[in-house]
Amino acid sequence: MPDRFLNRVQNIRKRVLWPLGLTLTFFLLLFLAVFQIYLQRELTRELDGHINSVWHLYEEILSERADDMTSFIGAIEGNEPLRQAMALQDREALLEHAGPIYRKLQKNQPFTHFYFHAPNGINLLRVHKPETHGDLIDRVTMKQARSALQVSSGAELGPLGTFTLRTVFPWFVNGKLIGFIELGEEVEPLIEMVARQSGSQMAILVSKNRLTRSGWQSGQEMLGRAADWELLPGHVVTAVTDSQFLQKLPRIVTPETVSGEKRVDINLFNQHFRGGFLPLIDVSGQEIGVMLVVRDIDATMQNHGVATALVTVFCILLGGALFLSAYSILGRTEHTLERARQTLIDEIEKTSQANTQLGLEIGERRAAEEALRKAHDELERRVVERTAQLDQQKKLLENLLTNIPSLVAWKNLDREYIGCNSRYAALAGSSEEEIAGKTDGDLAWRPSLRRHLAAIEEEVLAENRAVLGYEVVDESPDGNDYYICSAVPLRDEAGAVFGMVSIMQNITEQKERQRLLETTLVESRQASDRIAGVMRSVDDALFVVDADDNILLMNASAGALLRLNPNEVIGRPVAKAIWVESLREKVIEILRRREGGAVFDFEIGEDGKEAQVILQAHSSVLVDPQGRYEGMIFLARDVTRDRSMDRLKSDFISVAAHELRTPLATILGFSELLLDGNVESEEDRRDFVRTIHDKADALSRLLDDMLDISRIESGRGLELFIEKIPVESLFLPVLNQYRKRFPERRFDIDLDDPELLLLADPEKIAQVLENLLSNAVKYSPEKSRIAIVGKTTVDGYRLSVIDEGIGMTPEQASHAFEKFYRGDNADKAIKGTGLGLTIARHIVEQHDGTIRLESRPQKGTCVHVLLPVA
Repeated sequence: MPDRFLNRVQNIRKRVLWPLGLTLTFFLLLFLAVFQIYLQRELTRELDGHINSVWHLYEEILSERADDMTSFIGAIEGNEPLRQAMALQDREALLEHAGPIYRKLQKNQPFTHFYFHAPNGINLLRVHKPETHGDLIDRVTMKQARSALQVSSGAELGPLGTFTLRTVFPWFVNGKLIGFIELGEEVEPLIEMVARQSGSQMAILVSKNRLTRSGWQSGQEMLGRAADWELLPGHVVTAVTDSQFLQKLPRIVTPETVSGEKRVDINLFNQHFRGGFLPLIDVSGQEIGVMLVVRDIDATMQNHGVATALVTVFCILLGGALFLSAYSILGRTEHTLERARQTLIDEIEKTSQANTQLGLEIGERRAAEEALRKAHDELERRVVERTAQLDQQKKLLENLLTNIPSLVAWKNLDREYIGCNSRYAALAGSSEEEIAGKTDGDLAWRPSLRRHLAAIEEEVLAENRAVLGYEVVDESPDGNDYYICSAVPLRDEAGAVFGMVSIMQNITEQKERQRLLETTLVESRQASDRIAGVMRSVDDALFVVDADDNILLMNASAGALLRLNPNEVIGRPVAKAIWVESLREKVIEILRRREGGAVFDFEIGEDGKEAQVILQAHSSVLVDPQGRYEGMIFLARDVTRDRSMDRLKSDFISVAAHELRTPLATILGFSELLLDGNVESEEDRRDFVRTIHDKADALSRLLDDMLDISRIESGRGLELFIEKIPVESLFLPVLNQYRKRFPERRFDIDLDDPELLLLADPEKIAQVLENLLSNAVKYSPEKSRIAIVGKTTVDGYRLSVIDEGIGMTPEQASHAFEKFYRGDNADKAIKGTGLGLTIARHIVEQHDGTIRLESRPQKGTCVHVLLPVA
C-alpha cells in the first residue's frame, strides 16, 4: 500500500501539468487566430474608407475643374471680336481671335479641347484641331446645354476611348443665342492629381463594349499612346498613374475581381499594395467601366505584425506564469503527501513493534500457564480471556491516541506526566518515551503557553471539576498560535481523583480563516462603497452588463441621458431595459462578440423629430482575477456639440475654398485677357479692371476675417486703436459707400445726436457695420428697405440695422454668433463663411459694448450694437 501511494504522489505533476500545458497552448493559438481575423477586418475597413475618400476627392476635383472652365468661358464670352465672328459664323475670324487665347490658356491650364458650336449643335471650329469641323455634336453635355440653355459639365467617354471632362456654355448676345463655347480637359492628369493627394496608385478601365477596336486604337495612336486592345479581357486602359502599375494590371484585373467585392493585392516598387474597384460613371449616369485604386499597406501590415508579436509575448508570459504557479502548487502538495506517508509508515512500524512485544509477553505467559495448567486450568482460561481484552483495549487506545487530531496528555497529582500522544510531545519539544516523569518546568514550553496550562490545571485540582473550552494564545515572534484547552480530572473506582487528562486542539487555521473572512467582508464593503462613489462621481453615462446580458449597474448620468430609472432596469436584460433602438442593437452585437474597445455613436431624440443628442459610447470587457469573462462596461459621453462643430468646420473649409477659388479664377481670366491686348473697348477694359478690383477686395476681406478669427482663437484678441469720434464720422462713410454700391436698395438712415463723441476704433467698427449691412443686403429681397437707426441711451449709443429679409428661426438665432454657423442653410446660393457675426461680436465686446439679434422667419432681422460714449 505505501508503494502504490508513493507512486501516485509522484505522478500528480505529470497527470495535471501535461493537460494544463496542452490546454494553455490550444487557447493561445485560438486567441492568436481570432486576433489575426480581427486585424484583417480592420485592414479591410480602413481600405474601404480610403477607396471611398479617393472617389470623393476625384468628384471634388472634377467639380472644381468644371467651375474653372465656367469662369474662363465667362471671361471669353465678353470678347467683342469673338462675338462678332461667332454671330457671322466666320470660322477664319474665330480662329484668328481664339487661337491666341487658347495658346495663352494652355500655358497655365491643362485644357486640351476648345470648341465653338453653332446653335443647332454643328461644330463651327475646333480651336485645338482647326482642320476638323462641320460635324453634329451629340454628346450628353451638348444635349443638356441645348435643351436647358444652361451651362452643362461632366466627364464623358469619347468615341476614340478618351475620357474627357467637358463644359458647354450657351452664348447669348442681347438675349439671343448665337452658339456654344466648349472647353475640355483629359481626365488622366486629374487622376494623377488624385493619386498624389491620396497617396495611391490608380487606373481608369473602360469596358470594351462601350468602344470599337479600330476607333480606340486610332484614338490612342492620335494621342501618341501604346494601344494594346488584348491587354485585359473585358476592359481597355484609359489612364494609369505609373507604367509599372500598368504591367501588373493583367494579373489582377479579371472578371471576378472587377464584378465582385474582392480586394486585389500587388507588389509595386518593392512595396505591398492592396485595393479595389469602383464603378466609373459618366455624365449621363451610365457605368462605362471601373476605377482601380490601390494603396501601400506595408506600414499597416508592419503595425499589425508588431501588435501580433506583443500579444503573443503577453500570452506566452501569462501562460508560463500559470504553468509555473501550477507546478509550484503541485510541488507543495506532493511534499505534504510525502510527509503524511512517512508519518503513516512510522505509526505502522510502532504498531508492529508493540505487537511483537505483546507476542513475547503472551509467549511467556503461555509457558507459565503450561507449567501451571494442571493446577490452574480455570485460572489460565480467565487470564487468557483477560489478556485478550487488555490487548484489544490497548490497541484501541493506541490507535485512538495516534490518530486523534487533538493533543492529549495525562498527569498524576504531582503534575508529572504519565504519558501523551505524539502531537502533544512534539509541541512540548520532547517525545512520548522521554516525557514520562517530567513536569511542565522540564519541558520547552513558551512562557505564555506554560502560564495558561498551569492556570487550567490549578483550577481542575482546586475545584475537582472539568475545565472545558478554555481559549489559549501561544505568543511567538513568528506569529501567534491559538488553542482550545480542556482538562478533566481522573478518578478511581472510589471516586477519588488520582490525576488529570489535558486535551488541546490547535485552532490557528480556524482563527486565520475567521480573520481573513472578517478582512474580506470589510474590504468587500469598502470596495462596494468605492464602486458606488465612482458611479456617482462619473459625469458620463456608465452602465455595466453581467455575463448573462443583464444590467448589473447604472449611474444617475446614464439614467438621465437614456431616460431610464437605474433602480428599475438593474437585473433586467439589455434587450428589454434599453429603449433606444440604435444603442440597444449595437450593445447586443458587442455583447455577442464580447468586443472590448469598440467605439460607436448613437442618437437620442423624440419619435419623428430630429435627434436632439448624439453620444459616443466605448466598451470594455470585464474579467475576474482568473481571466474569466464577467460581463462588459459601457461608457457614453455627449458629443453633440463636437459633431456639430466638426460639420460646421467642414462646411466652412468647403465654402472658404470655393470663395477663394471663384474670385481667383475671375482675376486670372480677366487679367490674361487684358495682358493679351485683345480687349479693344475702353469701356470693357474698365469693366474688367473693376471686376478684378472687386474680386481682389473680396479676397482681402475674406483673408482679414480668417486672420481675425485666428487671433481670437489663439486668445490674443484684436488690436484696437480707441479714439473719440463723432457718430456721423464713425458710421456715415460706410453707409454712404453701401448707398453707392447698391443704388437699387432703399437705405433709411436716422442717427440721433450726430455730433455725440463715442469711444471706438473707427476701422474695426466700420468692419462690424459692413458685416451687418452685407448680411442685410444678402438676406433681403431686391428694392427692399434697410433701416439704420442710432439712439442715445443711458448705457451708451445704440445702433440698429433692420432689414425686411428672410429672417431666422429662434433656433437659428441662438447660434448666429457661433463660428462657421450660417443661418441660410436652406439657400446654398447665398455665399458666406459664417465668421462675420462671430468677429463682430468680439470687436464690440472688446469695446466694452454689447451686440444682440432679433429675428422672425420671413419678417426680417434687427441687430442692435451698443457702444460706450466718451
